Amino acid sequence: MVFGLFNVIDQFAGFVLHFIPFYYVLKLAVLIWLFHPKSVGATWVYNNYIKEYAGHINEIEKSVEGTIKQGINSAKNVVGFKSD
Repeated sequence: MVFGLFNVIDQFAGFVLHFIPFYYVLKLAVLIWLFHPKSVGATWVYNNYIKEYAGHINEIEKSVEGTIKQGINSAKNVVGFKSD
C-alpha cells in the first residue's frame, strides 16, 4: 500500500519533482529506507499516516457491496428472474 501510494504521487507530481536536484538519488534513498528490513520504514509510514484512512475503505466497500446487491435484486425483479 505504501509503495503504491508512493508511485501514484511520483506519477502525478513527477514532472515537478524532476526539477529538484538529485531527485533520483533522494528517491532511491527513500525507497531503500521504505524497504530495508532494519528500518521498517513502510511499516512506520503505514502506521503513522495511512492506517487511519485505510479503516474507512472497509466501510466504503461494505456500502458499495450493499448497493450492488440492491441493484442486482431490482434488476432481477424487473426482468422477472426467479431463483429456486
